Formats: sequence, C-alpha cells, structure tokens
Amino acid sequence: MESIIGKIRFLPVKEGGQDKLPKGMINTPAIFNDDINQKFGLWSMNVYLITEFDVNREAIARFRLLFYGSPEAPLHLLYVWKQI
Repeated sequence: MESIIGKIRFLPVKEGGQDKLPKGMINTPAIFNDDINQKFGLWSMNVYLITEFDVNREAIARFRLLFYGSPEAPLHLLYVWKQI
C-alpha cells in the first residue's frame, strides 16, 4: 500500500505539544509499533492534511513514506488501523 488515510492528533501544550497547529503538509520521522527497534530503518513520512484540526486537535490525513518508491521502503508497515 503506497499511502493510507487516517487520523492524526497533536498533543496540547500542557501535554508537551506545540501551541500552533500545522497546515497543509507535515514531514516527520515515522516509528512504527511493529518496528520499534527500527529493523527496517528510520523513515520519514509525509502527512497531507485532508481536514482542518478540530477542537480535540485531531484531523484526517493521508500518510505516505517519503521514499515510498524505494525497494527498501517498509510498505508492509502501512495498513489500516495502524498507530505510528
């Protein structure tokens, strides 16, 4: 699977989050619960916001590995209901 659609939540400031919420596209390191020790390496993920953040600081987004076309890309770690 090249990309998935899911929910993203940003922590409030009192929980260590930032005050200002991002807009558009976010690039961030991705650490997967199925690969905590990074056997498949550390990958960057692009997160494209589909909706704006709601009052709970949640939004719907498309998640895609930055180098998804690489033969080494761990695409098997992207699946529905996956927490990263």
